[in-house]
Amino acid sequence: MRQFKLAIAVVAAAALVGCGTSAPTRPKTTRNTMRTMNSQLPGMPMPGQGQMPAPGADQGRGGQLLERVRQELAHVTGFDAEILARTQGNYKQGKKVDELRKVTIGYKVVWMKPTKFRAEVFNSPDPLMEGAGLVTTDGVNVTARAKGLLSFIPIKAKANDPKLANARNHTFDKYGPNAQIQRLTGQGATWTVLSESVAPNGAPMAFVAVDNVQRLDREITREVFGIEIQSLVMRSLTAFAGETKVTDYTFQKFRWNPKVSAETFKM
Repeated sequence: MRQFKLAIAVVAAAALVGCGTSAPTRPKTTRNTMRTMNSQLPGMPMPGQGQMPAPGADQGRGGQLLERVRQELAHVTGFDAEILARTQGNYKQGKKVDELRKVTIGYKVVWMKPTKFRAEVFNSPDPLMEGAGLVTTDGVNVTARAKGLLSFIPIKAKANDPKLANARNHTFDKYGPNAQIQRLTGQGATWTVLSESVAPNGAPMAFVAVDNVQRLDREITREVFGIEIQSLVMRSLTAFAGETKVTDYTFQKFRWNPKVSAETFKM
């Protein structure tokens, strides 16, 4: 039973859903992570501190940026990234709980259009989840493994399994890369440039509000992401419930068109 519960937790962690330990243990944070977390808008608070569209918010420029991203997505093969994810909510494995769960976890991902995906945990408050991995090739069926003694036990599940939902009850089929891209860049979506800043590597970037899209849950009222203006490299994606930041993804590394092999999506 302990092995089964651990494996389920590993699936959840590797699926980036934060079903791991929600204790206030501070995970390892690299210098680059802190630079990304602390990059600030000139004269404006960071997304997550109650930021609202500034008087100079520019929906025209946002529309141009959205069109460039759509054109880029038509040609790229996929991306790989290292992501620090923070999530808070009142769900655990699909069931509502009284505890407000705050989960922080780091993972490496590779996504190839349209649905091939691999994730590996590299930063977790629970040492048992370090190195846990998950793979799907169709976006529906997922396979996960723990690392170490339990690595010989593969766990298979559906992407919409509520046991794999995050602290906000978002299931993997809703927030996996393909689903997120379709949602945030689809027909009808509107982008508004809130302000500009500088990425840790010195590149100009913009913080953009995304509207007229289906939110991942009914409490979410706003979504803002950071993107490098020239390279279209993703830097962050943040969702708010009112003034509260409820999900926050910081892209410590991001690269379009990664090199993959036949082994990449095997678990």
